[in-house]
Amino acid sequence: ATVSVYDRLDEDTKRHSVHSMQANPESVDYARLPEVDTILLLDVLEHLRSPETLLQSLRHRYCGARPEIIVSTGNVAFLPLRLMLLLGHFNYSRRGILDLDHTRLFTFRSLRRVLVSQGFDIVLERGVPAPFPLAVGNGRLARWLLRLNQWAIAISKGLFAYQIVFIVRPRPTLELLLQRAEASGAEKAGQEAVSAHV
Repeated sequence: ATVSVYDRLDEDTKRHSVHSMQANPESVDYARLPEVDTILLLDVLEHLRSPETLLQSLRHRYCGARPEIIVSTGNVAFLPLRLMLLLGHFNYSRRGILDLDHTRLFTFRSLRRVLVSQGFDIVLERGVPAPFPLAVGNGRLARWLLRLNQWAIAISKGLFAYQIVFIVRPRPTLELLLQRAEASGAEKAGQEAVSAHV
């Protein structure tokens, strides 16, 4: 079952979703959303004014079931961007890591810090190669460049990954832990009362 929340919904999203709503992800009432197994935040956080607000909403809603959340974003520390900055160029464009719509930029370290500080356990982190097939066509050269990029990512994902992917799970909130402790205490007290009566 797929539940989709998008700022702009296209027909494919509607067709492949059990439930979909058009809404700003920063202001959705997440308490109304059903239980899910996996949440996809693919190239979402960099477009938000406050990714922390969205992450807190997701944690409070889903910390009981602890679904996997897959987060992806561009890596602003990608070597070509570092070289451009060294040469004095930091130009936004219509696509890519420096997309004009991006309000936040992340490195592996800064995204990890945001996720952990907002109450998520890191399950996996990966670097993704640059989209060479989009740049040079889907031929032999693109495949060779992808392999080379994957090899470089194995050496240093911070330098050579074009995109960052994290898989995380929300940690239980203090409120949830307190509710569970109270429920467990009440259940134990009830069992003791039954045994004393017998």
